Amino acid sequence: MADFEIAFAGEHEIVAWLDNEEGIISSRLRPTNGLPHRRLKTNVGAQIEFRCQVDAVDAPLDGALGGRLFTAWIAEYPAVPVPTPMHPAGQTSVWKFVPVHVGHYLIVIRRENGGSVAVHFDAETP
Repeated sequence: MADFEIAFAGEHEIVAWLDNEEGIISSRLRPTNGLPHRRLKTNVGAQIEFRCQVDAVDAPLDGALGGRLFTAWIAEYPAVPVPTPMHPAGQTSVWKFVPVHVGHYLIVIRRENGGSVAVHFDAETP
């Protein structure tokens, strides 16, 4: 289990995860009553930012992490080339990514000896 959480910033929205364009939930998706499935959605060309929260501190600087820094990579992507997630200098707790293809992505953010968090998201045409 990870010892950090992830928050999102930038151009994105969390939308209902429906099984088809008509908005009808099929038998394939079985959400818990009152807890519908949701998905993170962004637009191709729009920057999305993943912010790590450690001990309730949002996006701490590397100097405050005791040497246990973060790394990130795109593990699933719809086409190549795959843009590399980037972080500001001295702040590996913030990862920025701009999807260049329509489709499904998975970013994995890992902290040394602190576990990892995998975030699925979809990029659509604006």
